[in-house]
Amino acid sequence: MQKLKPRRSSHGVHVVAAGTFDGLHDGHRYYLRAAKRLGSRLTVIVARDRTVPLIKGKVARRRERKRLAAVAALPWVDRALLGEPVRPGHPEDRFKILLRLKPGMICLGYDQPVKTVTLRKFLNTRGLRRTRIVRARQAPEFRRLP
Repeated sequence: MQKLKPRRSSHGVHVVAAGTFDGLHDGHRYYLRAAKRLGSRLTVIVARDRTVPLIKGKVARRRERKRLAAVAALPWVDRALLGEPVRPGHPEDRFKILLRLKPGMICLGYDQPVKTVTLRKFLNTRGLRRTRIVRARQAPEFRRLP
């Protein structure tokens, strides 16, 4: 797995990013802008309300439709959609949407609890061996002006 590096857009590459995006903040915006720079098209998967507690250990403050609308409104997001519902005990359910999207690249957030080995195995066994996985860097801290 490689770290995300700033570079020119790779024409024709479909990039997928995912997250809960509960209370869209500057760190989320940084992550999604960085993901967009990796390709020509960015699709963002927003976690379902039922899935958030399984990922985060707590209920989302904002409903999935509001979180989806906030992400879709970002100018660098080409498409935003809700993820697959995840059944308890079946964490691989969250990856099933990738079979439909067939991305050229998946950009993970620096702190997302997705094991790249697990994701790679899922992709390799389902015909998406060529899909690259990168992990974004943490957003630089914003300095407060005196």
